[in-house]
Order: sequence, then structure tokens, then C-alpha cells
Amino acid sequence: MTRLLKWSAGILAGIIILAVIAVVVVIYNTDFNSFKTKLSQAVYDATGRELIINSDVDVGIGLSPSLVMSDINFMNADWGTRKEMVKVGRFEVKVSLLPLIKGNIEVNRFILKDPDILIETDKNGNTNLEFKPGDKTAAVKKEPSERESKPSDKGNKKVALPGVIINQFEIVNGTLTYRDGKTGKTEVVKLNHLTADIKGLDNPLNFDLSGAYNDYPFEVKGVIGSIKGINDPSMEWPLDISVNAFGVSSEIKGAIKDPLEQKGINIDFNLKIDDWNSLSELAGQDLPVKDAFSVSCSVVDNSIKSYQVKDLEIVLGKSRIDGYIALNLAGKVPAVDASLSSNELDLRPFMPEDKASEKKPEVNKEKAPAKGNSKIFPSDPLPLDSLKLVDGNFKIRFDKIIMPQTVISNFVTDTSLKNGALTVKPFKADMGGGSIKLEMALKPKGKRADLYTVMNIKGVEISDVLAEAGVAESAEGAVDADIDIKGSGDSVASIMAGLKGYLRFIMNDGRISNKFIDELDAEYSKGIFRLLNPAKEKKEYTAVRCMVIRLDMVNGIADTTAFVFDTSVMSVIGNGDINLKSETLDISLDPTTKGEVAGYDLKLGELTQPFKLGGTLSEPSLKVDKAKTITSIGKALGVKAFSDDSGKEKTAPEKGKEVSVCAAALKAAETGVRMTAKKGSQSGSDSSEITTEKLINDVIEDPEKALNNLFGK
Repeated sequence: MTRLLKWSAGILAGIIILAVIAVVVVIYNTDFNSFKTKLSQAVYDATGRELIINSDVDVGIGLSPSLVMSDINFMNADWGTRKEMVKVGRFEVKVSLLPLIKGNIEVNRFILKDPDILIETDKNGNTNLEFKPGDKTAAVKKEPSERESKPSDKGNKKVALPGVIINQFEIVNGTLTYRDGKTGKTEVVKLNHLTADIKGLDNPLNFDLSGAYNDYPFEVKGVIGSIKGINDPSMEWPLDISVNAFGVSSEIKGAIKDPLEQKGINIDFNLKIDDWNSLSELAGQDLPVKDAFSVSCSVVDNSIKSYQVKDLEIVLGKSRIDGYIALNLAGKVPAVDASLSSNELDLRPFMPEDKASEKKPEVNKEKAPAKGNSKIFPSDPLPLDSLKLVDGNFKIRFDKIIMPQTVISNFVTDTSLKNGALTVKPFKADMGGGSIKLEMALKPKGKRADLYTVMNIKGVEISDVLAEAGVAESAEGAVDADIDIKGSGDSVASIMAGLKGYLRFIMNDGRISNKFIDELDAEYSKGIFRLLNPAKEKKEYTAVRCMVIRLDMVNGIADTTAFVFDTSVMSVIGNGDINLKSETLDISLDPTTKGEVAGYDLKLGELTQPFKLGGTLSEPSLKVDKAKTITSIGKALGVKAFSDDSGKEKTAPEKGKEVSVCAAALKAAETGVRMTAKKGSQSGSDSSEITTEKLINDVIEDPEKALNNLFGK
């Protein structure tokens, strides 16, 4: 029996040897060049373009047979800028025979030398990647393989291992060119070399890539986990990748225990930029950032579909931001929880150093084309659906934010987004010697949303705000302001159309640059700003005793409860309303001169005529209010006596008895009772409205009585 087995084994071995010899003989006597024609025809049938192989097909015999071809060209579209779309200097592939017995293909070596690929479009946007199969192309119905047709088990996330394994992959001196036919712009990626090797399914993949993008060099190399490790949680899947490109260096190091289930993630990430020159050249403009920049963090998973970016550190020069970001993908929408803090954040590298020096284009308002029915408040639907794409909580704590013209300190904001509802509570910051506080809520209701905003500004120096806006040294003074508004709508315009609440703005004991007033006057070509600066030729600044504005809004009508601008030489009192729905203005402006204005170079009419501010917010218009002109001339003369339209002589008030318009305006702004509103009832008589004109006449008659009547005493 033993002898029989030996004889059987010997016979089988002999048959195998004879079969191998027969295969070798067949291979040696086969003209592989005849396959070039068949291969070229197959490519033409599939693409409609020729494949030309200008060399003989070289086949190596052995347990690892090889195939080598050179000078291979694949033709371009007929409208292309060159004849060939793809040119390959040398193609070499070497495979192992033994794995073929199990139905697997193991490529020991795959090499492309001098590949040159051109991707381009024509002037109409057509790409040379659009192929037109030849007439001989037959539609081949793909039958599903056994692996494809077999239904997958529920919950089985394993990845089918490839039937083709490439142990060594190499590209040498490759070029990929993209040309845009519309713009004529060309981008080129050159590969000096790309090598990748894997010794087997159990071993990690090593790769090394170097080249250049439009002559800017880059290098990428590293190690990633094995193919088998993707399916085997017991095999840790390592990551160790480094990238150096365009002056940026970055590293990713760590491991993933179960890549398919996204479990056991523990990865460190680092990025650093020491030189911004390459990025500036790549961007085609000089980037404002010059200081060294770095980002580092660790990425871990807290649970299934829950990840955290912890130990986040962002550094730019002397500025540094620390924090964390948590991301949860287990719900219906992603949920983000982020917290950022900084002791000092310098934003000057990202902002123009001198906004005031930026020259604004000159605009002739008189010759400008009519705007028609253009409006300020957009009527586009609010992007409420975008607020539902993510839920989140965002906390920011910055001790100091440095800007070109000012410093913001104690910056704190908490923002939440839940089911499309946006809440900011609180937003706080200190700047310009004062403070800013804000609370806001936007809650969607179908296609509409309810808006609620409360804002308080206390003691903020207006010069800091204007300087940051690019209007340096234009005005000085501490500003107090309050906003408390509510509205509902499907657009900004519809919310404004039904707005309720109030706005209050107060500035005391300030000054405004006469040059700035003249610039405003020239820009708007209305002449009203000259009333604030009748002394422009003699003084650099005009002292502002107060600027008080209070608008009370009901159903989109903003009523001027208080509207006063009082300087050392002029008072302007406003009365009227703004329709936020139609965006129309209807405000009377009543200027009053003071004794100090005597001798200044202004015509009488410029100082005395009441004005009507009308038009729209986007196209305001200012006209003389003829109805009030006659009764207003006398108060502007600055003499002891004048006559009204009745001819009765009246005496101007003594200097010590001048009514404080600012005090009246401040009282109205504080109480919400209009300056020209209710007069106290006397002896059962009906209450009446005190108009601005009547107030001034009362002041002339009896200042003390006028002030008492104003406050309802």
C-alpha cells in the first residue's frame, strides 16, 4: 500500500512537471504581439479612441511571470490641444502563479514610468473624459457573482477582502495636467515618485509620495493599518502620516481598534505653518497673516457615533485659543458641543491696519441713478431650514480681543441651537470704557419665526466704535443705548413690518469734528448737516451737549418719542415717525439757533427753516417745511425782540432762563413719554398735545412754566 502511494505521488508529480513544461513551451512559442491588435480593438470599442502600443510585448517566464510594454499612447478627443490624452513610457506588471490556484491575483510589482495624463475641457465645458464607444461595442449584461448575489447578513459590516493584492506599486516621473478651455488656466501636478508596498494582508501599508503642484513641492508619507485589520477588532489599526506642502507641515498619529464600527479612536493631530510665503503665492495675493501658526488636538470616541476633539490648541503669534469640540452623530441631526477660551486674541493680522486711510470712491448723489423701489430690509425667506441641520451649544470666553482701533475685554457668549431655535444668552463684552450686553432668541413656527432681542450699551466711547468702522477722530462721547424689540415673520422685512418695542440712544457732553460734518454734508448734498456746524470756518470741533433719540415701535411704526441734537450753537428737535413696513420717513426737523451763532457766515434761511425728512430709508429726501417757516424765523434771529405772524412783539428769554432741551429729551427717553405728548390736565379740561412749535413759543413766554408743563407738573 505504501509503495502504491509513492508510485501515485510520483506519477502525479511527473504529470505536473510535464504540464509546466508544456505551458512553458506554449508560452515560448506564442506571439504575444498579436494580442496588441485585440487589446487596441477592445479599447476602441469601449471608448471610440485608439490605443497604440509602439513596442513589442515582453513576457517573462517563471513562477512570477511578468509583462512589459513601452511607448503606450491613448488618443485624445478630436478637439483636444494635443494628440494624446495619455502617454506612458513604460508599463510593467509581475504576478505570482501559485495564488492563482485559489482564484486570487497577487501582483508582486506594478510600475508606471513617465505617465503623462491630460484632462481638459473645451470652450463649451465639454471634457475629454466623455467617450463615445465604437460601433462594435456590444452591451454585455453583467451577471452577479456568487459573492455579489449572496444576501449579506444583517449587522455584518465586514469588508470583503480584495481578490487582487499589489505588493509593490510604483509611479515614476508622472504628470497630470488639467486645462480649462473656458479660462485657459492650466494646473499641473507632477509626481517625482509614488511608492506603496504591502507584504501581505496582515501587514500595514507603507507609502511615500513626493512631487509638486504648479511648481510648489509637496511630500506625503506614512503607514496605515493592514487590510485584514479592517475586519479584525483584535488587530489595532495604526495611523502614522506626515504631510509637508506649501509651507505647511502636519502629522496624524495614533490608532483605531475597530475601523468599521468606528470604535477605539485615539488620534493626535498637529499642523504648523512657519512661512506663509508659499501659501500667499499659491493664493495669488499677499496673505495678511505673517506670524507662526499651529493647531494641535486629540480625537477620541466617547461612544458609538460620538467623538470629541479634546486638548484643542490654536496658536497664532502671541494669540492662543484652547478648548474642545464634541460631535454626536447618533441622533436625527448632528449635535455639536463646543467651548473655546483665550487669554488674548489679536485680530490685527486679519484686519486692515488703517481703515481710515482707505479712500472711498467719490459719489455724486445728485447725479446718481434713481434707486426706484429698493429697500433696506430683505424680503427673502428666512433660512429657517438651515437652522435645523444641526443642534449645538457654543461657549466662548475671551479675556481680551485686540483690534486695530480698540480692545474688547471680558468677551463672553453662550449660543444654543435646538430644533431650529437659536438662542444667544448672554452676549457680553467690555469696550471703550463701557459695556455691551445682548440676549436674543429666534424661534421658528412653521415658515415664520418669532424674534426677541434685548441689547444694552452703557458708557461706550463712540470714538472707538467709529474708528473701528474706519471713521477715526470724527466724534467723541460716551454712548448709552437700549434696544428691546419683538417681531414675527418669514423674512426680515415682514418682521420689521410688525416690530414692537423701543430703541434708545443717548450721548452727552461729546464733540463732533466739523470736518466730518462737512464730509457728510457734501456726501448727501442736503445742507442739513451744515446746521450742526455753522462755525465750521472758526472751530475744529462742535461741542455736542446731547444727542438723544428714542423710537417707540408698535406694529412696525417707529414713533419719535425723543429726537434731539443739541450743540453749543444749535438745537435740532425732531418729531414724526418711520414706517418700517414701507420704509418711509415722516419726521419734522426744527432747528433753533443760540446766541453764540451770531456773526457766523450763514444765511438766515439756513438757520431758521424747519425741514421735513421724508422719502425712504434707502432714498431719504429733505425739504423745507413751509408750513412752519414763518413762525420759526423769529427764534433764529438772536435779538431781544421779534414779532410773530400776528405782529405782536415778543421778548426773547434771558440767558439764565433757557430751557434745557437735553433735560427734556432725557426725561422723554427715560419715561417713554413723548416730549410733545400729554400736557397735564387743569381744572378738568381735556388733555392736549404740546407741539414742538408750541413748546418753543411757551419757552419764550415763560421758560419755567414751559418746563413744568413739559413734565406734566
